[in-house]
Amino acid sequence: MTQTIPHLVRYPTHVDFLVNGKPTLLFGGEIRNSSASTRAFLDTLWKPLKALSLNFVLIPFSWRQFEPDEGTFDQSLLSAIIQSAQKEGYLIAILWLATWKNGYSGYAPTWMWKNPDRFPLMSEQAFSPFGSETLKADQRAFTQFMKSIRALDPNGQTVVMVQVENEIGLLGDTRDRSPLAQLAFECPVPNTLTHSLEVHMAELKPAIRDAWTRCECECPHGLPWAQTFGTGDLCDEVFMAWHMATFTNAIAQAGKAIHPLPMFVNAWTIDPQNPTPGVHPSGGPVHTMLDIWMAAAPSIDLYAVDNYRLDFRGECRKYKHRDNPLFIPEAAGWWGGDHPQSAAAKAFYSFGEGALGFAPFGIDNQYYQDGLLAEAYKVLRQLEPLLLNARAHNRCRGFYRDKQQLSEIIQLGDYELTIHYALESNAQQMFESGRENHDPFAAFGLVIQESDNSFLVAGCGFQMDFKLAEASGLARLINAGVEDGFLDNGKWVVNRVMNGDEVPEQGTGGVKLPPSAYPVIGEPAIAIQRISFLR
Repeated sequence: MTQTIPHLVRYPTHVDFLVNGKPTLLFGGEIRNSSASTRAFLDTLWKPLKALSLNFVLIPFSWRQFEPDEGTFDQSLLSAIIQSAQKEGYLIAILWLATWKNGYSGYAPTWMWKNPDRFPLMSEQAFSPFGSETLKADQRAFTQFMKSIRALDPNGQTVVMVQVENEIGLLGDTRDRSPLAQLAFECPVPNTLTHSLEVHMAELKPAIRDAWTRCECECPHGLPWAQTFGTGDLCDEVFMAWHMATFTNAIAQAGKAIHPLPMFVNAWTIDPQNPTPGVHPSGGPVHTMLDIWMAAAPSIDLYAVDNYRLDFRGECRKYKHRDNPLFIPEAAGWWGGDHPQSAAAKAFYSFGEGALGFAPFGIDNQYYQDGLLAEAYKVLRQLEPLLLNARAHNRCRGFYRDKQQLSEIIQLGDYELTIHYALESNAQQMFESGRENHDPFAAFGLVIQESDNSFLVAGCGFQMDFKLAEASGLARLINAGVEDGFLDNGKWVVNRVMNGDEVPEQGTGGVKLPPSAYPVIGEPAIAIQRISFLR
């Protein structure tokens, strides 16, 4: 059978990511920026990464190392990365760190920096998207990069996607004010953008829709940027987003002409305490600018969120926009109130909410070796077939305890599920023992509705109670039994039949994970239980 390279398949309800023709979830981690700069250092990471149960690794790659002299390409490191990942059996995404990385141009080759007249700047640290020679140079290098990937891995069995640039945009100002940029700012807004906004009016992000509808002209086409979107920060950011996106699209389009792997961009997200563009890179694919990027960059398949926000769940929801699936290539950092110990909880939440992939950043940090992430990925990989099926029918939800949250209610089909994170039985004892002082994300899970009358629940640190939603008009529930077990190639294997003290209300209630107040021999840190009902 002829293998097709990895690609996305979009359905009305969800998006599948196919690898070797099979829908696949990416249980990943992103290594640190310099960890793949030599083969020798990269090879030291595989053994500890194996202990984390990953199937996917995001690997940064430097344009500066790839093209040390203009027109001279060194494929040796790229070849080493791919061969090393092939040997270890990992799927990988390679991050093309080129014209921009985190609002700077530190990965661009030195020979570009020597010629600012040819490669104009938008700040002292970053090249401008209005430099035609900059675009040509990046396109040429990316094209060669994709040729090398195709030669080394023609069927996409190892390199399954490519990130184009990294957290791009302008830091320190709302827009590029170089002479070339100023000329562009005074030109009419491209018809491609205004037409796209009209077509998608009902779906637009509120800030864009409001700016567009405030335009006082009956036909807001052919007008300069400030007359179309108003003067101020929003207009500046829309202008930058269009031009950063068109630059990036040209790179991706040239690469796909050689080897059409899925390509994505990632966003340095907006600080809710200071949302001014330039504090985050202005013009990047932040959630408020997704409609602009979608109009400008049709060659980009995924808009990914680097999600270190305290409101992790809220930030995820912002990126499930139009038909963009949830994909999180960076999370669980050690800054801004985030922490690697949150990785397991956020992985469960993300896959429970339909994510294609999740990857903590700096996966080669020792923190992850000591946390729950390895156990979380072991369980999630067991659940993969069920997750893929459930997401197509909106029969799965993820959750975790955040801050001092004691409970939450979620709806699933005809059911109302109440999750108690601190309760009078085992979970309360677990939290009172001081565990929450060391791991604020100790309680998390996901629930899959397998049928009208049965659920699979996985996670730790909570009790889940079930009742029929009032709107269902159905009779009361009768607990028909709880089983503890695991999945073997998608088949349920019973480890214990649960009752008595190990389930709420002595077997007449819902489920609690873990079932015991303190560690029990043979009981995993993260459990899977199946509960069935008569109604």
